[in-house]
Amino acid sequence: IWKPAYISRCVEVLEQESAVVLCYSSADCIGTDGNGLNVILRGPETRGLDMISRCHVILWGIQYAYPVYGLIKTDALRKTKIFKKTVGADVILLFELSFLGEIARLPEVLFHIRRISDFGSFDAYIEKIFGKPIRGLHRQRLFWEMLFEYLRAVNRHVRSMPAKFSLMFSAALCVLVKYRWIK
Repeated sequence: IWKPAYISRCVEVLEQESAVVLCYSSADCIGTDGNGLNVILRGPETRGLDMISRCHVILWGIQYAYPVYGLIKTDALRKTKIFKKTVGADVILLFELSFLGEIARLPEVLFHIRRISDFGSFDAYIEKIFGKPIRGLHRQRLFWEMLFEYLRAVNRHVRSMPAKFSLMFSAALCVLVKYRWIK
């Protein structure tokens, strides 16, 4: 649920700061009944950082990928692969946007995220994406596909070989460390 000022506040930032490609607000979590759960989410803020630092913030700093529900500049979004049918497509999109510009977070809570009963269940998440449960080798394939999408994003957007190598190494390490539970 977005508060009425959400869009206008994000547009303000996008119009005033040309380097910003995505703007979103802090958020809180609400239950299925609409009552607050006293959980405030503050996602990544990459204003003023160089490209490699922005990418590292996204790789290592994302807990919830809700910033994808913010306002994104159309020209930046067109330069991405948007959403592929893969695990972590939302985080991969944020990673790809971090190559194209800065991500701005408004400090005020203007967005409410409803936590449904299967929140945090990887198996429920997989079923929502693919329409069926996935087990065994197919599940491992999802892990490797996610890793390769990160690497493809680096390859698409980074020209400098040292930066490309550094970001590919960081992305591979991050996926292996943060998402090892997919296997």
